[in-house]
Amino acid sequence: MDSTNVQYCLNLAHVFEKVDSVKGVEEAYEKAIQAMQPIAISYIYNNLAAFYFTKRLWKKASEAYQHVLEFNPENKAALRYLAITLEESHDLRSSIQAYEKYLLKIEVDTAKFSDYQIIKKEIERLKQERRKSKVQ
Repeated sequence: MDSTNVQYCLNLAHVFEKVDSVKGVEEAYEKAIQAMQPIAISYIYNNLAAFYFTKRLWKKASEAYQHVLEFNPENKAALRYLAITLEESHDLRSSIQAYEKYLLKIEVDTAKFSDYQIIKKEIERLKQERRKSKVQ
């Protein structure tokens, strides 16, 4: 495969998605990432993270979302999905931290006000869950 042809790699990843080949998706996205500029890399990692998310591969999804944020720290959606994947992985401490970072990013965004309130409640629920698990 010609790894310098980014579009080919991306299309190949979609084909592997259709045939449910996790290894194929991973390899195709990795080759696309290697051939791209840093600004576009976050887009590829976001697609990979979304694929893992739909497959409920929480650890891999959280790792991919962390890469998204490495290349695009302002990606609010990736930060929120990172928090969700960490919660699903039962890493409540890290999930809370990610949700709190997300809140800081959307705090000034009035269009996200209802989201802000929902996340604040989610953080409180996770903190309570974490306290309960420490007691048991």
